[in-house]
Amino acid sequence: MNREDEMQFILNFVKDHSQDQGFEEQLRCLWTAYCFHHDLEVDTSEYDKDFSKLWKEMKGIVLSTEYGYFENFMCEYLV
Repeated sequence: MNREDEMQFILNFVKDHSQDQGFEEQLRCLWTAYCFHHDLEVDTSEYDKDFSKLWKEMKGIVLSTEYGYFENFMCEYLV
């Protein structure tokens, strides 16, 4: 899957499954795989650009937490 398609898959996952049990863990696994597939490293401009797309989608749908907490949660398996 190319990078753009995989990102869209993740964003669609957020829209379609945000109310599912275990959503946060599944999302973190998808994000981790995405970063491995596309050689994204935490705190780089490419990572931050893609993460901001995810943050924007989350914030509009399910997010009730702060950016820093969400960012730390999502990169736990990457650092």
